[in-house]
Amino acid sequence: MTQNSPTDSSATASTEAPRRAIVVVPTYNEHDNIERLAAAVLARSPILSVLVVDDSSPDGTADVVRAMAAREPRVQLLSRPRPQGLGPAYKAGFRRAL
Repeated sequence: MTQNSPTDSSATASTEAPRRAIVVVPTYNEHDNIERLAAAVLARSPILSVLVVDDSSPDGTADVVRAMAAREPRVQLLSRPRPQGLGPAYKAGFRRAL
C-alpha cells in the first residue's frame, strides 16, 4: 500500500487542507508605513494574512490597523498595553497565529 505524498498529483483538492500563512509584523510608531506594508504583503498571495502586533504606539498605528481590518479580513491586530520589545512581540504574534 502506498501513501499519497504532498506532491502526488493523485491527491484530491477536497482532502487537502487549505494553505494559509500569517505574516507577523511588530510595530511601534508606524502610522505612516503600516498600511502600505500590509497592502504589499497581501498583494503577494491570497493565502497570506497580516497580524500586526502593536505596542501602544502613541502615533495611532493601532487605529490605522483597526480601520484596515474593518475592510480587509486578512488584516488582524494584536494590541499590547506598553512597549515590550521586538522579540516578545514576535512571540506574542506567533502564539496568536498558532
